Amino acid sequence: EIKSVKRIIFAGSVSAYGAKKSNKLYLKENAPLKADTLKYGINKKLMEEEINRLKPSIRKDINILLLRICTIVGPTERNGGAVEAFLSLPCGFSIIGHDCPVQFIHEEDLLRIFDKIINQPKFSGTYNVSPRKYTTIKEISKNLDKFVIYIPYSILYALFFIIFRIKPSLGISENSVSYLAYPIIVDNSSIKKDLKIDSKYNSLSAFIECAKSIQKIKK
Repeated sequence: EIKSVKRIIFAGSVSAYGAKKSNKLYLKENAPLKADTLKYGINKKLMEEEINRLKPSIRKDINILLLRICTIVGPTERNGGAVEAFLSLPCGFSIIGHDCPVQFIHEEDLLRIFDKIINQPKFSGTYNVSPRKYTTIKEISKNLDKFVIYIPYSILYALFFIIFRIKPSLGISENSVSYLAYPIIVDNSSIKKDLKIDSKYNSLSAFIECAKSIQKIKK
């Protein structure tokens, strides 16, 4: 062990909860981790499980903080991120019979949270990191002047399968469809209360702000 290490901060993901039909809106931190479709979510789930498995053998003076972060967006979004992928599509795609709620946290809000965390060395535990509210594919499409096509789950799955094979850089695989049908919307009340911080951006404004930045760069 490295004696100088006093803290472990794991930047996990809400995708570790998994896209499940049983998902309710505003999952709390005590909800089970069930990711089994997207590799990213499975990876985050396994890493959390490994940290928890090793806890008994870790020095007692080391604080462990597990953060389950929703999708991050902002002016410096990576190539092929959620916003760029959405902008590349001719319209919004939604599933018949589903509102397709989604949550996004602006990178500025996330940096403010990390700044507070770093300045509070005793802050530990497991926390969801997200804005309080969610947005929907319909709402995002409206704000970006896109129309929405409502498609059955099976057809949208096939469409995303084809898109991913033609242009994998977009990161829109067929497994993404399960996250639209059975969304992961988390409750951020614990970190808001314990860290005494709130988001400047909501899910919609964070997404739109990022979209405008990308569009400006590409002009």
